[in-house]
Amino acid sequence: MLDSMPNTIVEKSDMEQVMELARETIFSKFLPTEQAQEGMELGMILAMLFC
Repeated sequence: MLDSMPNTIVEKSDMEQVMELARETIFSKFLPTEQAQEGMELGMILAMLFC
């Protein structure tokens, strides 16, 4: 998943796009509802790594 992301610094204005991309990727790959909260937390961590 990380290989498909550009190795560029994400601007603050792109944060929402990163979060949306992370959410879509996470929910499409780890769909059981009980893992939704973990998926959101993982998305937050991924977004922090790129800011």
